[in-house]
Amino acid sequence: MAPIIKTEAIVLRTRNLRDSSKIAVTFSEQYGKLDSVARGVRRTKSRFGASLEPLTHCYLVIYHRRDRTLHTISEATIIHSFQHLRSWLPGISYGSAVIESLDRSTGSEDPNRHLFDLAVKTLEEMDASESEAALATIFWAYLLRLLGLVGYAPRLRKCVVCGSTAEPSGFDIPRGGILCPRCAPLSDYSLAINDTLRAFVLRLQSAPLAELRLKPARSTALSEVSLLIDRFFSFHLGGPAILNALEFHRRTIGTAPPNCPGAT
Repeated sequence: MAPIIKTEAIVLRTRNLRDSSKIAVTFSEQYGKLDSVARGVRRTKSRFGASLEPLTHCYLVIYHRRDRTLHTISEATIIHSFQHLRSWLPGISYGSAVIESLDRSTGSEDPNRHLFDLAVKTLEEMDASESEAALATIFWAYLLRLLGLVGYAPRLRKCVVCGSTAEPSGFDIPRGGILCPRCAPLSDYSLAINDTLRAFVLRLQSAPLAELRLKPARSTALSEVSLLIDRFFSFHLGGPAILNALEFHRRTIGTAPPNCPGAT
């Protein structure tokens, strides 16, 4: 019999399997991203209930086969369903963007406890948010911190080309850091940045998420920083320039969220 593992996890996505089962892709606290079958989950009286819906923080009991990439979920219990976050479109959009970016930035069974804790804390603070500005501020802070945890923290203290500490005038996407006025014109792929924007990025990297929720940024600052972070994330981790969840939000309401790339 396969060994049993028990772990907290966030449900990233699911897909149907045969008539009544599903494959759930989860990011777990102890084992990283896992693909697991939940048999009979789609039956009306399934013991799993809503515990394996995407955007759910749950506790799983799994039969884990080391020689296979697909495991079997024996039990699933909801820890936090983030009901408030699910109750309005901006909440669904930004919450879905959290799990989409987590999915895109992690490989199979590569554990990262700090990343798991960050994702849970982010969803908790989003669930307590009452404004779209708070959701956006928390999300871009989360994405910055995710980049740092997977090895792509932006370098913001000195020019990545010459080491100058002069006020920056550009951010080099491939090199992942700021450029001084002398080096910025030589970059093939950079975005404009100044000391004010750099200070805001540093705040997003370090301020407690609860503080960012209570004191969200203005839409102008969020529009500027979202363009930088989104392009940086897309270049280094692949995928579309705008996360699918935020693109869905844009299509649904007719304009981009006021704090994501493409907003006006």
